[in-house]
Amino acid sequence: PPPSPAAVPRLHVITMTDLADPPFPPADAHVSARTGAGLDTLRDRITACLRPQRVSVAADTVVLRPRHRDRLHAVRETVTHARELADADAGRPTLTHPELVASTLRRGLDELGEMIGRSTPDDVLAHIFSSFCVGK
Repeated sequence: PPPSPAAVPRLHVITMTDLADPPFPPADAHVSARTGAGLDTLRDRITACLRPQRVSVAADTVVLRPRHRDRLHAVRETVTHARELADADAGRPTLTHPELVASTLRRGLDELGEMIGRSTPDDVLAHIFSSFCVGK
């Protein structure tokens, strides 16, 4: 179930502060896109809101959803497996089983496709029926 509205982090941001004179109403950040004033504060506040939800895959990568993390791990595994298959043929002019390497990489591409929302109609129907009470 989705979180209750009270559980969702919110930021109150006053914009266009370059067009008005202080004092400004209370807010988490006061920002002027034109001058750039307050953007660092806004960035810090957004980071603070997202930090508890953060799931890291690598030191320089941030993934916000566990589903994405799982997909990226699966992609990494398929690429590693494809590389192992190709490395087994090191020194040969061609791959012994190029179809195995290709199908392994295809699985990785399919995982990425699912992560970014590319799915088949069967996938969509399966998600709908598993997530919602349809026809009951």
